[in-house]
Amino acid sequence: MCGRYSITTAPEAMRRLFRFVNPAPDLPPRYNAAPTDKLPVVRLDRDGNRELAVLRWGLIPFWTKDEKVGFKSINARAETVITGQPNSLTAELHDRMPVILEPDHWDTWLAARDMVAMQAMLQPFPAQLMRAYPVSLKVGNVKNDTPDLIEPLGQEGEPRRDLFG
Repeated sequence: MCGRYSITTAPEAMRRLFRFVNPAPDLPPRYNAAPTDKLPVVRLDRDGNRELAVLRWGLIPFWTKDEKVGFKSINARAETVITGQPNSLTAELHDRMPVILEPDHWDTWLAARDMVAMQAMLQPFPAQLMRAYPVSLKVGNVKNDTPDLIEPLGQEGEPRRDLFG
């Protein structure tokens, strides 16, 4: 589903990974995060330290009086999720994909000072480091947000079960 992702990493694990300094917000797992949802974002605070903030995903122009405009602008090319050319795996599904930065690029990206270096980072993530599988059509409804949404489907469209699971 275009415009969806899951984020199930515990906040303290996010702290170890992204090294943010502010208190970790209480973040429940999200299995069907969608545009206009409030979601975790790592950014620099006013002092230049990494912080984990909870921000609304999407583009809501400053001049609008109706936040529902954000629903109409989820495919804007400059929004919270930066998209670029797809890799070979994603190209079978969509004409673009979210940019996934390598950890050694995070500081340069967050500092946002070297536009040439940042532009060079907008490359497709290696397809061999990703996997794709069909999931339930229930992911199409933003009201659904349960773990079964990210389970691979079996042959008959049902979640695949392990032998003893």
